[in-house]
Amino acid sequence: MARLLGVSLSGYYQWRQRQPSQRAQRKQALQQAIARVYARFDGSAGSPLITAELREQAEFAQLSRTRVAREMQTLGLRCRLRMAKKPRTTQSDPTHRVVANQLDRCFRTEAPNQVWVSDLTYLKVAGQWRYLVIFLDLFSRKVVGWDLSDSLEASGTVRALQRALQSRRPAAGLLVHSDRGMQYSCQAFQELLRRHALVPSRSRKGDCWDNAVAESFFSHLKARVVEGRSFRDERELRRVVFEYIEIHYAWERKHSSNG
Repeated sequence: MARLLGVSLSGYYQWRQRQPSQRAQRKQALQQAIARVYARFDGSAGSPLITAELREQAEFAQLSRTRVAREMQTLGLRCRLRMAKKPRTTQSDPTHRVVANQLDRCFRTEAPNQVWVSDLTYLKVAGQWRYLVIFLDLFSRKVVGWDLSDSLEASGTVRALQRALQSRRPAAGLLVHSDRGMQYSCQAFQELLRRHALVPSRSRKGDCWDNAVAESFFSHLKARVVEGRSFRDERELRRVVFEYIEIHYAWERKHSSNG
């Protein structure tokens, strides 16, 4: 082989015994660190989140997002986000008064409990649909109230808002934004808003971007918790959802919107 390639045997053995250069060692250490963070987030972390995680370590304090993206491409790592076919959860009621979109896609607030956004999504367990509703504070991006039920009726939405009110006790004037679903226009929900002097806001018809923060939350939840996984029963699903909302999303996951 040495004769064929035109190299000396001594040169070949020196190459075999030579330690990797410092640059190669740094590259390998970075790739290993990226892979660890990617695995910790179950493949649902992209280059911005991985960069933010690694910058907390002194050796990666000056790391750029483009470098992380490049190394992820080398390693074949991609953020796992996919929109799946789903049942229709937003069914408006034409008999109710139209509520204006007061939020108007202004997703930044100056303090907690100024704006909450809410949405409802589907999760499948043992061949049956379960429906998860959340209320999320725009300032902290924390889920302040949630409920998991087997029905699209408004009772789950009312329970989630009641839990949020009990835990946060917001002042009058809090803006509560949602889509135009019947769960938010029903009498029980509207009465709860009036009782606590909360201000309703609704997305425009058929415009998911008006509620983009809540939609994004569900996208991340499904990528990390649901995709490629089946649940034996509702108890297992409820445990996994609890761990994601109350532990991972509340205490571990970084949010670029608020640093």
